Amino acid sequence: MIEEQTALEKVEVIKKDVSVFVQQGEAITVTSDEDMATATDYLGLLKDRWKRIEEIRTGFTKPLNDHIGKLNTMFKSQQSPLKEVEIKVKALMGAFYTQKAKEVELARLEAEKVQKKAELEAEKKGVVVTPAPDMTEPVKTSVKTTQATSSMKKVWKFEVVDENKVPKEYLMVDEKKIREAVGLGMREIEGIKIFEKTEVAIR
Repeated sequence: MIEEQTALEKVEVIKKDVSVFVQQGEAITVTSDEDMATATDYLGLLKDRWKRIEEIRTGFTKPLNDHIGKLNTMFKSQQSPLKEVEIKVKALMGAFYTQKAKEVELARLEAEKVQKKAELEAEKKGVVVTPAPDMTEPVKTSVKTTQATSSMKKVWKFEVVDENKVPKEYLMVDEKKIREAVGLGMREIEGIKIFEKTEVAIR
């Protein structure tokens, strides 16, 4: 609470200075060499102010972030093996469900095959056969215990096997590589507009 009050007090002092400084910046115009020098001085002071505010901010936040980082590491190191074994057990359950579903489908197809054969033989003899009910037992899609309930469902996944064959609407432009290429002198890239822009740097 004391640190929070101190931070608020700091911010109030900074806020007043920033308000005045921003007003001064909004009044700046650049129409001469003298104005360029004035603007340069102003930006130098602005950079100093920004750095100072950042130093004050990190003075408050860094110890907290460091502490949070250590706590996260401690607890996540214990969650990690749980996640790994969870993935393993779920994979085993998924494999069992998939195999069971295949067996049930094969049984259904076999029963269907037998039924059609019986119908054809009966048709030859002029006898009408009543379709047999589907006796295949459906695969359980959920399991409920006293601890939890697991449920199975089929979902579509994907993996890239040949990037060269992926349609361009599913590809993303790598801006980092483009920036590096332009920085190294590349001036023509199909589909990219490369242009010069004046940027101001303050030291």
